[in-house]
Amino acid sequence: MGSAQGDGTGHEEAAAVAGGALDDALAALWFDWDTAYLIEVTGDGEWRARRRDDLGGWLAAVGPDELRQMIREDYAVKPVPRLDPPAGDDLPAADVAEP
Repeated sequence: MGSAQGDGTGHEEAAAVAGGALDDALAALWFDWDTAYLIEVTGDGEWRARRRDDLGGWLAAVGPDELRQMIREDYAVKPVPRLDPPAGDDLPAADVAEP
C-alpha cells in the first residue's frame, strides 16, 4: 500500500485504512447504513455505496469517512426506505407480572 502522507487527493485516508482497520471501518458503515445502502470496498480500494431503492448511481470515495459523509448528505436530501430488521421471533417472550 502507498504512503500515508497527505498529497491533497484524499489517498492518505485510503492508505491509513489497512488490514483489520479496513474490516472495522466497513463493519461500522454496515452497522449504520446497511439497511438503506449497499456498501463495499472494491479491489482497487475504492469505497462505494448505492441506495437500496435504486435511485441514482454509486457514491464513490477514497475512504470510509468520506463515504459516510456522502451517504449522510444523500440521505438528508431524500431518505432511503430502510429494509425491515430481522424478525425477533426466536427471542423468548418477556414474562411480565401483573400487579
